[in-house]
Amino acid sequence: MRKGYILIAVVASLLLTGCFGPAGYHFDDSPTMLDITLKRTPNGDTIPTNAKVRIWKTNPEGQIVYSLHRNVTIDPDSQIAKLAVEVPAKSAYRVTAMHASQGVFEIGERMINAPREQMTAVTISLTPIDVTINAPDKVYSGGSLGQFAVALPEEYSHLLEYGIMIGSTPWTENGKGDTLHLDLDEAYLSEVTEAQTLYYQMVVVAKKGTFTGERPTAYFPDLNEQALPHITIYP
Repeated sequence: MRKGYILIAVVASLLLTGCFGPAGYHFDDSPTMLDITLKRTPNGDTIPTNAKVRIWKTNPEGQIVYSLHRNVTIDPDSQIAKLAVEVPAKSAYRVTAMHASQGVFEIGERMINAPREQMTAVTISLTPIDVTINAPDKVYSGGSLGQFAVALPEEYSHLLEYGIMIGSTPWTENGKGDTLHLDLDEAYLSEVTEAQTLYYQMVVVAKKGTFTGERPTAYFPDLNEQALPHITIYP
């Protein structure tokens, strides 16, 4: 008879596996609340800032099994935005936030658990990324645009990509050049018969599918503060 009790206890334990997480919290897909705070470093902005937020989860194979998108407005005085959302009680959510403007790309991401019957609070700091442009001294007719690169933070490589806007006519406003290329390894310079000047500007953008709607995008260098870079292309 005692063996029967032991068997029942073992089966019950196995059935509950996946419903409990750290410290006995329940993760059973029942509705629970996330309380998200976005923070920016004060930078003198006097108008509200729009940011994108995504709450998402992947399975062990890397496939997205849950995703929720929200747009928020950050108060210019406090540089804080609040967001409360209801989600299924699960472990290992990602909370990703982005904001992009003139010559600035800010990003923050946290991994969190959202147990049942808990108000889970998380603070995301939107931090400007360092953008370093790597460009050759000169280029030649028909060369690959892969010679141009942007060094991005490794921890955000799953969220960001970069490209180049390049042309023979200069422009004075961010992103107003002739042609934008995102897949640089598959794009090539035009063939020329004589040396000429090319103007270029790099772009950092959220990868396709990271957010719904318009993707956060910023251009570097910021033409409000710096001159448009140029390079000579030779035959």
